Amino acid sequence: MFTLPPHYFQQLNACLQWQTQKLQELESKIGQMQQEIDTLKKQRTVNVEKIEYKFDQLKIEKLDGTLHIGISPDVGKSIEDFTVNGSEVMTTTDDMEAISRIRSRIDQYLDEDGRTLIRGHEGNYRVVLGKEYIDFMIQDMKGQMDKRIEHYWKSVREDPTGKRSKEDVIVDKIKDDIAVAVQQHLKQKKSEGENGT
Repeated sequence: MFTLPPHYFQQLNACLQWQTQKLQELESKIGQMQQEIDTLKKQRTVNVEKIEYKFDQLKIEKLDGTLHIGISPDVGKSIEDFTVNGSEVMTTTDDMEAISRIRSRIDQYLDEDGRTLIRGHEGNYRVVLGKEYIDFMIQDMKGQMDKRIEHYWKSVREDPTGKRSKEDVIVDKIKDDIAVAVQQHLKQKKSEGENGT
């Protein structure tokens, strides 16, 4: 009779829990997107019936839709709000590009150093994880990065000395968070193993 090792069921259970969590996250995101679509549908629109200009007989019969150039009217901020102490604040496009660069750096860190980090702590906590479980942990951490990066992007300020960029500071903070998360998870796995669960 062939029996499966006990850790197989633990790994299977962990994978199922991860898939359930991802499914719930996706359902939540779909719900948020539906709310945003509903909000956009309810936004008031301005219809201009007829505009006539006599610039070389230019004639516009009908103008429909919403046109936003630069600043959305719903933001509620004036042009002056986009400067702080006379310095320009990064635009949304710049923010998104910086966040994307941070995400790429963290993904690269997890791909290149994640397994080594986890394996290093396995010995400290006397826990042995399979390759599949380590891959699952890395994918799970990647799945949590967007919220973490967004949190730090909003809370971290530029280095006043100018020696390090905001991106570098955030990447270092997230790497520290990853190390702590791995240690806490392995500590929990060790505790579960000692309790026979």
